[in-house]
Amino acid sequence: DEHLNNAANYLAQRLPIRTECRTIWMSLTPSEQFILRAVARLASYDVNVDTEIAINQLIQKRLLRLDKSTNQLYIDPPIFRVYVLSNKDEI
Repeated sequence: DEHLNNAANYLAQRLPIRTECRTIWMSLTPSEQFILRAVARLASYDVNVDTEIAINQLIQKRLLRLDKSTNQLYIDPPIFRVYVLSNKDEI
C-alpha cells in the first residue's frame, strides 16, 4: 500500500524513530541481522539450521512475518523495513 509506505518513509526519517530502530538492530544477533539483510534483498542466504533458527527468532520478536499464502518473509513493522533498506551501508 503506497500510503503506508509513504507514512513509514516519513516516520523512519525522524530521529527518535531512527534511534529506536538502531537500538533494536544493535540488540539482534549477527545471524538475525544477516537474515534481515537477506529478506530486504541486500544479501542472499542458504537455508540451513542456523538461518532457520534466526528466522524463527525474528518471527517470535515480530520483526519478520511469514505470508503463508505466498511462503514469503517480510520485515515488520514497515518502519523497521524502511530503516533496514535505508541504512544498508551502515548496518
